[in-house]
Amino acid sequence: MAVQAITKAGGLNTTSKSDDAVVIRQVDKEIPRTIKLHISDVLQNSGADIPLQPGDVIYVPKSDIKVYVGGEVNKPGMLPLDGRFTAMAAVMNAGGFTNNASPKNAFLLRDSGDHKSEVMKLHLDEVLKGGTDLELKPYDVVFVPKSSIAKIDRAIDQYVRGILPGSLTGGFSYLFGGGVLH
Repeated sequence: MAVQAITKAGGLNTTSKSDDAVVIRQVDKEIPRTIKLHISDVLQNSGADIPLQPGDVIYVPKSDIKVYVGGEVNKPGMLPLDGRFTAMAAVMNAGGFTNNASPKNAFLLRDSGDHKSEVMKLHLDEVLKGGTDLELKPYDVVFVPKSSIAKIDRAIDQYVRGILPGSLTGGFSYLFGGGVLH
């Protein structure tokens, strides 16, 4: 069985274009026959695996179409686009969100044709709760910005903590319910 053979060989890698996989079979001496291999259908039990014959070759091409994931993800960069790939799947393939991420403010940049860009809000916070995810297209850009609290914390670090000598609590006392906190 073809998909079983792929699994035994180590499975697909992240750059595999599994939607274009084929079994190449030599039917007569001159002309090979290609048989479309529906890997995702077989894995989802909605299609039959192809029985292999001696001399068969399984070919799974490498995807050269990519999407970019940037911003507050652990491993920003280019990812291969293989078949159905959603915005959340791209974020997870990029190492997931950082602690400073704002999933609810994530957006997508897409070439809408005629050299124009389209910007779409992704609502990845809703996807985390079971909402609908957006399927990516070639050359899409998924961007996850910093959360508001991360921006405030950075501003405090840059402008307040850097200006004040010592620590922020040094020399201050607060009176709460009869007790003094330093």
